[in-house]
Amino acid sequence: MLFRSIITTLTLATPTSGGVPTLNNLYLSVQPNPPIVVTTTADSGTGSLRDAINLANSRSGPDTITFNMPGSGVKTIAPLSSLPALTDPVVIDGYTQAGANPNTLTNGVNAVLMIRLSGTNAGDANGLTLQASNCVVRGLAIIKWQRFGVYVVPPGNDRLEGNFLGLDVDGMTAGTNSFGGIFILSPYNTFGGTNPAAKNIVSANNGAGVSVSDSTNWVLGNFIGTDITGTNALGNQSDGLVIRGGQNSIVGGIGLGAGNVISGNGANGISVWAGTLGNLIHGNLIG
Repeated sequence: MLFRSIITTLTLATPTSGGVPTLNNLYLSVQPNPPIVVTTTADSGTGSLRDAINLANSRSGPDTITFNMPGSGVKTIAPLSSLPALTDPVVIDGYTQAGANPNTLTNGVNAVLMIRLSGTNAGDANGLTLQASNCVVRGLAIIKWQRFGVYVVPPGNDRLEGNFLGLDVDGMTAGTNSFGGIFILSPYNTFGGTNPAAKNIVSANNGAGVSVSDSTNWVLGNFIGTDITGTNALGNQSDGLVIRGGQNSIVGGIGLGAGNVISGNGANGISVWAGTLGNLIHGNLIG
């Protein structure tokens, strides 16, 4: 991860026998940008998610967007148009909102999400567009977008973990994204992970739940087509997962927590298009 570095102390020590001073100790204070805090559900102005993304994009180095909206209950952010694409490294962490907690279960999901990112008022738009490396999105319910819940374009090397795509914060109520849950058009991205907290749920979307169209992506430990329990069908209308381009992606695994549950979808559990070579699909529960 890149950081802004500020030299706070530079100590030169002179040898006891005389001669030229030598560099004895160089103390570096590594200071990332201070967090950007979302404090309102409004679509513009200080404290809004739109303003936070614009600020993160304008600052060099990595940023973290956290949430601290007053009052109890789930907070709904419903932009009036497309949100800005993420064009600089940023972590958007919905689990920082009061009352939210990441999943701790190996089987099922007990995550508590308190941020709903709704496309109800946004028109023809994707929920979030990732257009920079080293972005992380976690802890959001991304629902009701007319395109994809999340759209990942080059350069890639991003992570999505602990989100609900197409399901509301309860993990059971459909909030369909019209084109699909997530479309990955870049390499080296990780969707999910082997840690329980990284598990995404991608269900109730039109189109495919997860679409991968570039090389060397990892899809690990997710529920694709089920509700929060992993046992009830809330399938995506088309395929659960489609690999339609690139090569050498990995779906699932034999290690603890690596396999996906892919079930209850309207077409294929996994669809691999002709010409996509070298992909490894193993250790999943399909159907």
